[in-house]
Amino acid sequence: MRIKIAAYRRISKARECPQPIWQNRFYDHIIRTRTEFDQTVEYIHQNPVEKGLVKIQADWMWSSAAWYANQTGPLEIDDVHLPLNPEDKI
Repeated sequence: MRIKIAAYRRISKARECPQPIWQNRFYDHIIRTRTEFDQTVEYIHQNPVEKGLVKIQADWMWSSAAWYANQTGPLEIDDVHLPLNPEDKI
C-alpha cells in the first residue's frame, strides 16, 4: 500500500491535479496456492479474448498464453517450479 501512496503523490504532483489513479474495485492479493496461481494466469490470459481483441488466448502477442499452451511463444517465460498439489502453498 505504501508504494501506491508514494506513486499517487508523485503522479498528482506531476499532473498538478489530485485525481484518483486507481479504481476502487481493485485490490492487492497475495497468491498463496498453485490453484490461485493457475486461476490468476487463466484470468489474465482470457482478458484480450473477453475484450474481443483476439479469438484465442495464444493469439495475443503480448501474452504468455502461447508459452503456457506449448512451451513456445513470442515471450520468454522464466521457469518457475510450482507445487504439483493444487492446494500446497507456493
